[in-house]
Amino acid sequence: MARSDEAHRINLRKFVEKAEAIYAKMRIELERDHWGEILIIEPDSGDYFLGKDLKEVEKTFYEKYPDELNVVLRVGTLAVHRFPARARPMGFRAKGI
Repeated sequence: MARSDEAHRINLRKFVEKAEAIYAKMRIELERDHWGEILIIEPDSGDYFLGKDLKEVEKTFYEKYPDELNVVLRVGTLAVHRFPARARPMGFRAKGI
């Protein structure tokens, strides 16, 4: 079982590395023309899909690749999603802490 898990992690790492290499080749153009947009990469084919809305880009991706894995990035940033911070009054403690 452990060997299978390790092989899966290695394959997943290679999959992501392929996507990162594809992004690196297009980085200057993407960041100049599409900063902040969603980018979905299918690493095995090299195909990629761009758009401003994650759901739309996913729909386009899955129309062409219904059963394939992908790598989702936001052009020029590290994260696809942002989570707003909550302001809490000073001295606030969660219940039970």
